[in-house]
Amino acid sequence: PDTFFIDGSLIDPYYSATYRRTELAGGDYLPMSSIDFRSRPYGVYTIDQQPVSASITQHGPVWQITLQDASYDQVVFPITFYKGFQVQKDGQRISSMEHSGLVSIQLKGPGVYEVRYVGTALQVVSAWFSGIGVVLLLLLWLNEF
Repeated sequence: PDTFFIDGSLIDPYYSATYRRTELAGGDYLPMSSIDFRSRPYGVYTIDQQPVSASITQHGPVWQITLQDASYDQVVFPITFYKGFQVQKDGQRISSMEHSGLVSIQLKGPGVYEVRYVGTALQVVSAWFSGIGVVLLLLLWLNEF
């Protein structure tokens, strides 16, 4: 079961990893403010560290978090925050922020929230430059023959 990967017992019997193994293979690029997941049960929390009743499913790079109770102003999802994460509810983009190294949002009522990583503008521009560079190198190489 997935819980073996989340709690580290299958991969790391000494529980030395402070991050979720199913989210990140290695902790080299964790944010400085990243929390220790060993001391925090997996789930959605309020800013005051109170658990929120929610169901969480993950399909590849997309998390679907269903909240029935929206009596909280801001919640924290159990996903390490990186620039490039986007949160949507009913097709509307909700701005996300960082709280204790995790993705956090202002609630927009009960419902299904989708969290996905789409990358940053710098990553998109860099990918275009890399693609153009590969095409130019290929054309130069083909011109030699």
